[in-house]
Amino acid sequence: EIIARGLVRILRTARRALRRVGTTQRIAEEVAEWCGICLEMIAGRLQTSPASSHRTRWEWRAEEATGPAREADSRRSSSGSAAPRVTRRAAAQSIGAAIVDVIMPTHNGERSIGLAINSLLAQTEQRWHLIVVDDGSTDNTTGILSGIEDDRITVIETMQRGVSAARNSGLLAGRSETVAFLDCDDQASTEWLSELRPTVATPLVRAQASLVAADGKVRRWKARNSPLLAGTFVVRRDLISAVGGYDEKLAYSENTDLGFRLEEAIRSRELSVQYVEIPLVSVNHDQSRSIKYPPAVLRDSAEVMLEKHRERFSYSSHLEAVYEAIAGYNSL
Repeated sequence: EIIARGLVRILRTARRALRRVGTTQRIAEEVAEWCGICLEMIAGRLQTSPASSHRTRWEWRAEEATGPAREADSRRSSSGSAAPRVTRRAAAQSIGAAIVDVIMPTHNGERSIGLAINSLLAQTEQRWHLIVVDDGSTDNTTGILSGIEDDRITVIETMQRGVSAARNSGLLAGRSETVAFLDCDDQASTEWLSELRPTVATPLVRAQASLVAADGKVRRWKARNSPLLAGTFVVRRDLISAVGGYDEKLAYSENTDLGFRLEEAIRSRELSVQYVEIPLVSVNHDQSRSIKYPPAVLRDSAEVMLEKHRERFSYSSHLEAVYEAIAGYNSL
């Protein structure tokens, strides 16, 4: 705790100095190196004291996945494979019968979106409405989507505005009582929607995930005491609408921010969160295929998080230090 608080102060000072003076290349390189060391030291495990009921423990937990954790992973294609074809299937239900809206943002997702949609078509719970928001794709994503014949799938094409805006567009287009989010490079297990069923008393249901690395290694991500992750939760529409959906100023940590606000709303209403202790979604954790955020995007998002959640971070020097490090490192 003492080390984390010290790092926060050092990172703040370095960031302010960089903004005030014309920094030489040597100083910039030294600050960059120090911020990188800070990130390596503190970015792995985020945990705060449980002494207060308002203090939330957020820590990354990963371990080797077994059993159902590998079910969805076996369907994942290699990074060099051609775009997968979508399995055409006659709609068993109409949009009007849907009990959940599944929102899928995509930007140039031709290599993976077919597998993501196929995982939804294979659900044991078929009363869904998929809303794909094409966020200004320039590849063959549009062509793949136009070849899908299923009345439960709606495609919205927009100019590129970012993943948060895309998710909010999908949220506005839906009508079901519950909402799920599935990224176009992830795949849901067949029981995903059957297991995640929010209620009035438990408006947010969270599940574990399988993180799939470039080498095929799978780790289990545990939802309990961890930040929110797209694909691992289903939420009632009235709750996510009440907190304002995704913050469109955030291109990074947008799920963490949403999780903070949902948690606060649930606590204030004296409701609860339900946890499903099995992995129900396979998440692409291949860094070579992940979004590469420009430094300015990382810096701006980190600063928004620090500004919005400063009070929460006062209970978590570890988490505050991570965002200070991201903001400082990407200010160079």
